[in-house]
Amino acid sequence: MHTHFQTNLRWSLHLAFILSAICLLPCAGGEPSGPTPGSGLRVFVTAHSFHVFVADRLAPLAKAAGVTGHALIGKQMLGGSRVRQHWDLADPMNSAKKALIAGDVDVLTMSPNWLVPDDGIALFTELGLKHNSQLRVLVQISWPAFDHWEPIGNPNLWDRAKKIDHNDERDARPLDGLRAANAGMKVVIEKQVASLNAKYGHDVIHVVPVGDAVLRLRHRVVEGSIPGIMRQSELFTDPIGHAKSAVMALATYCNFACIYGCTPVGWDDGDRELERIDPRLRTVLQEIAWDTVTSNPLSGVTKAGLAKKAQVRRSESAQGQIMPAPELPASLPWDLATLSQPPSFEWLDETSPVRSLLYAGEPFEGHGTRVFAYYATPASIGVGDAGQSAAATTKGPWPGVVLVHGGGGTAFAEWATLWAKRGYAAIAMDLAGSRPDPAGTKKNAVIRMPDGGPGQEHKDKFDMIATPETTDDWPYHAVANCVRGHSLLRSLPGVDPSRTAITGISWGGYTTCLVASLDNRFRAAVPVYGCGHLRENSCWLGDFERIGPEQSTRWTKLYDPGSYLPACRVPIFFVNGTNDFAYPLDSSMKSHADVQHAAKNVRIQVNMPHGHEAGWAPKEIAAFIDAALLGTAALPVVDTPTVDDRAARCRVTAGGPVASAALVSTAEPGPINKLTWQTVPAEAHADGTLTAPRPSADARAFFFTATTPAGLQVSSPVVIVTER
Repeated sequence: MHTHFQTNLRWSLHLAFILSAICLLPCAGGEPSGPTPGSGLRVFVTAHSFHVFVADRLAPLAKAAGVTGHALIGKQMLGGSRVRQHWDLADPMNSAKKALIAGDVDVLTMSPNWLVPDDGIALFTELGLKHNSQLRVLVQISWPAFDHWEPIGNPNLWDRAKKIDHNDERDARPLDGLRAANAGMKVVIEKQVASLNAKYGHDVIHVVPVGDAVLRLRHRVVEGSIPGIMRQSELFTDPIGHAKSAVMALATYCNFACIYGCTPVGWDDGDRELERIDPRLRTVLQEIAWDTVTSNPLSGVTKAGLAKKAQVRRSESAQGQIMPAPELPASLPWDLATLSQPPSFEWLDETSPVRSLLYAGEPFEGHGTRVFAYYATPASIGVGDAGQSAAATTKGPWPGVVLVHGGGGTAFAEWATLWAKRGYAAIAMDLAGSRPDPAGTKKNAVIRMPDGGPGQEHKDKFDMIATPETTDDWPYHAVANCVRGHSLLRSLPGVDPSRTAITGISWGGYTTCLVASLDNRFRAAVPVYGCGHLRENSCWLGDFERIGPEQSTRWTKLYDPGSYLPACRVPIFFVNGTNDFAYPLDSSMKSHADVQHAAKNVRIQVNMPHGHEAGWAPKEIAAFIDAALLGTAALPVVDTPTVDDRAARCRVTAGGPVASAALVSTAEPGPINKLTWQTVPAEAHADGTLTAPRPSADARAFFFTATTPAGLQVSSPVVIVTER
């Protein structure tokens, strides 16, 4: 009892004056080489006991993966430490500072404890960049000690009722408390990282989401799907949470993935303890690590791999240049290098709360064009989001958002205002060669501009594909003018160019899918209704029949999002309804499945109405974008449901927590967007599993919904048993 009390006391005082070890290891193999393609990187590890073991485990993994020249420049360990404690360490003992000042570090890894935010992160980053402008900084978000976390200053910081007092308590407690603790600590760290990256104008700092990976591992232990490990207590040595072999390996795989941007799956790192537990365990842990890292946008890693090249691409894109993804088709009709440059523009009104302007568009019918847009910021409307400081509200830098209207729509001042009230700089353009008519009596009344581009009638969207030129096609102009609008937005005073998002409704959602697949400078995208695979099922089947198979094939190749979404690198959130007349669920789900290189989520609402106001109403849109740009809590992510003899089930793989869930299904015959859907309650289990009674044997389609305590709802992908 006395010993346990002393252990807790040491941890609660965060061991500020106790040095478990301070050591500096020389670089192996002589002078380390710089980070060139195909070579290793020079890594320094500043750590506490949840992180330090990674330092020595990286080298055999890098060697097995074929990385040559990996060098551990040094490791500096302070037990239970904040990063600030490493910074405050006396200079003669501060190996981290010495290595950074010498310019010997390509990647600096650090690990804050539970006392976050941690100003040591900013101090080390600033020092490192002074001596190596290409420095990359990785911040490991560890798993919560004692399975508990509260914000600094919270009187429940060390609430004994919430903490783990004995390691084997982990086997009996539900995972809800751990999930909440992990999410709370993660939000604070990710928000700090996003803020620092905004300061530098590009992504210098990335996170290593080890806490999320450990949570996934523990979920699967509870499920009984981790070979050789039956209980959560087998993962740790004590109630604090010091790692045993499996967690050490998992953390190492996450760090390796973030350092080198490639999968750890399949590489033998020489850890024979994993083989002793079960020969299958290593691969399972590697897969968990890779899935976790690539599902977090702030890790800087996607399933495309190659961190060094990806870092250059991200840095260049932060400076303004679109870096085309290798999966983009060769038939690409847009000049992305030209579209990356801010277009010329003129203000029509730069004093009203919602300003208006004209910017240069693409040539059309032999003449130049201009695009009308509304623009609003927190400063222009005089209102900022309650979560922002007064300085951020009046001066910025603000995150930015591009707002893309749908068919029959135009630039909407109220939409721009809505986002400005949330703390964003918002641009909403007209994509039909017109501008809003303030004197018009009809809804969405517009005035045709003499130097506008193509209109948005069916002939503009489909029939013009018959001409050899693309410059008379509405989809060509819509995409180009969105990208030009984005380039303009990034260039305006007070806008943070490293934090931008796009959302569009109906045809605007369709356009958002295309733009997000082309313009990797965005950090988030939310297409509402709109998707790809329109020739397979949509309300435009008659248009494809009219233009004929040859031109339909050409249109699909040039302008269907299904041809481009496999290249998407931007985290994307698909929002749609079960019965949408224009973009049916089967086409929407195919579009969701097309995305392989970016984090993705989905929200399907039963009988969601179709329209602009209905399309910008879901509060989940802002929640998704805020999480990507501001580091706020992420929405839950639900995997694809399965059905066994007992129940339908799926799993919350990220985000959370989930307060309630439901299973939605239909067994009716007929077109998929004209069916009646049944909703039954589902059970949200502590381990993240959602279960519900089996849908009927003749079910046509089914999916789960998951709702957070704040009332935010997401869905699983829809399982379509028999397409329309």
